Amino acid sequence: MSSDGERYAVYTPKTQSSLYLHNSGVNKKKQHMWVCLPGGMQTTDPAMTALHSYGAFKGSKVCIFTNPGIGTKMNRQPLISPTEPKYVMEFIRQIQAEYNYDVSLIGFSIGTVQALRTLHTANNAEEDATNRISLKSVVLVHAPDIVRETIISNQRNWLMRPDVYFAFHVRWKHMMSGSWRMVKDYVSKSWIEGWPFIEEVTCVTLREPWINCESKYFNLRNFCDNSIESVPVMRIIAKNDFVIPVDSIDEKYFKHLKSVIITERGGHCAVNRSQQTMEAITQWNTDIVSKQEQENKKIGLANYLDLGHGYMAC
Repeated sequence: MSSDGERYAVYTPKTQSSLYLHNSGVNKKKQHMWVCLPGGMQTTDPAMTALHSYGAFKGSKVCIFTNPGIGTKMNRQPLISPTEPKYVMEFIRQIQAEYNYDVSLIGFSIGTVQALRTLHTANNAEEDATNRISLKSVVLVHAPDIVRETIISNQRNWLMRPDVYFAFHVRWKHMMSGSWRMVKDYVSKSWIEGWPFIEEVTCVTLREPWINCESKYFNLRNFCDNSIESVPVMRIIAKNDFVIPVDSIDEKYFKHLKSVIITERGGHCAVNRSQQTMEAITQWNTDIVSKQEQENKKIGLANYLDLGHGYMAC
């Protein structure tokens, strides 16, 4: 349960031990955890499943996090923005305080915007140090620069209209979460119209004009500045991404990222089709786990000496 009474959800692999069994306390050894922010406002992500099966996260724990309304019912407000960072920050703050985790975010598709927005919000927050969250790293897989431009570009597809599918998906999520009853009287467009419906229902739900919604919630470039550079960020782009055209991505923002990988294959979040992508994420995780093991050895030695087992120089 979140601080405002809405319920988010956290999903973990059946074969993984509980996230809440890890040792707590400031002197305990840390463990690394990946928090996945899935694409498509879903409770699962095929790309995350493929990476987990590949063994990309060996030595780390993993979970999939979804905002209220995705797999849960909305209680007091309509369906929130899929890029809202508030709830995942609450989850990370709690699990870091109680269980001493290092946390990295990995986002797919629209989840990448939430991931980078979370980092940007955390790094620019004027909070007491005890209430802040710290992130080890962020990985963005097949991210849109500007969500609207991505969806509108698909309107020109002569074979199909993905924006109509997206609109139906948004409408379905409102229905399943109980949000539709809160907004239906204020929405005049039909999902069959595609983008116009998405724009209208988003403005009604967030109670802001689209120009504000886009700037605050759906423009990745606005979260890509000097303030995020203290945390390593890797962005992976596929040239054959049929949802996010590679020419829609502005390279001038790459300077704020630690690594940018552009692959020939991979489609849209079909990471298993790109060995380069699988290996890059695996190596990224391996580097984190290796450094953490070294840090844990230092903690173990310090605890050993504190217990009086070391030699005293005379």
